[in-house]
Amino acid sequence: MVVTAHHKELADQAGIGISEAKLRGRQSVRTTFRLPVHLIELLGIIAGQFGVKQKSLFDQMIESDDVLDEVAEWVADYTPGNIERRPKTYVLSKRSLLALERIAAERQVSRDILVEISIRRLLPLLITEREKHSKRVKILGEMEKYQRKGHELLAKAGKLLDIDDPVYEMISRMVYLGEEKVMSLTETVAKGKILEKVNIGKFLGGAINGR
Repeated sequence: MVVTAHHKELADQAGIGISEAKLRGRQSVRTTFRLPVHLIELLGIIAGQFGVKQKSLFDQMIESDDVLDEVAEWVADYTPGNIERRPKTYVLSKRSLLALERIAAERQVSRDILVEISIRRLLPLLITEREKHSKRVKILGEMEKYQRKGHELLAKAGKLLDIDDPVYEMISRMVYLGEEKVMSLTETVAKGKILEKVNIGKFLGGAINGR
């Protein structure tokens, strides 16, 4: 099909704004970084906890020049530390990779270090999520107690009232709605179980002085 001026005009009017450059920027590419083992693990835990692909995390961390510029400002104060590193291949958007390589060249810093610092900045998010998980566990326990009381009340109502009584039906709906919510929170807590085993201390390898 030949793209005519008429077709282009229709696309512009529709506000599509599609360009070859934009499409190519969204292409996925593979690249390898040499990173601390504990930060490779950190990235995996965060991605799993939020149910997102590691590519999505990478694109959010490094696609923006402004964000990478901010990360580059930290390099002078960053002490990597003598910690185990290994190569790890990731999938990310071409735009993210180009942005990373551009800032690394402009600032004359290793792109591995830029990625390392970027991942380290996820640590507060992990700490916050673990704290939330701990609170969710406590709330789940309280909800389960509340639910047991609800079943006791329903059983009592069943002895005092007919099962087609409006009050019995109301309590029944309340109890079974509560069960649905308890099941939902149970799934959320189960998903966060891995956070209970996380040793935050091991993710502190390397340091950003004064930050």
